[in-house]
Amino acid sequence: MIDEAYKSTMMSKKAEKIQELEIALGQIEKDITSTETRLSKINEIMIAIREKELLINRYETSISEIKKYMTIKQNEIDELSDDKFTTGVATGQLTQLQEQLTEADTVKIKYREEKLI
Repeated sequence: MIDEAYKSTMMSKKAEKIQELEIALGQIEKDITSTETRLSKINEIMIAIREKELLINRYETSISEIKKYMTIKQNEIDELSDDKFTTGVATGQLTQLQEQLTEADTVKIKYREEKLI
């Protein structure tokens, strides 16, 4: 038979080992929970970054289109400014195109400001 004192000592050592393992498992569980929380936050931030990138791309496209429009209008203004078109009708068209160019410039500045926000 196994000596009772030895048996008791071994059982005590095994109980301590079980307690150590339970504490270690508890710490591992805390670490896993903490890591899962961090991963969740990282995913939320990545989604927000993607949304901002899409918004920036949309603003850049709008600004690009406005620049194209402004170039076209400037070309039309330049054509009308030539000496060939000095009639009253051309002058009226020139004024209208200059107003459109000014409006387009205002919209472009607005989009730039929104992009910087």
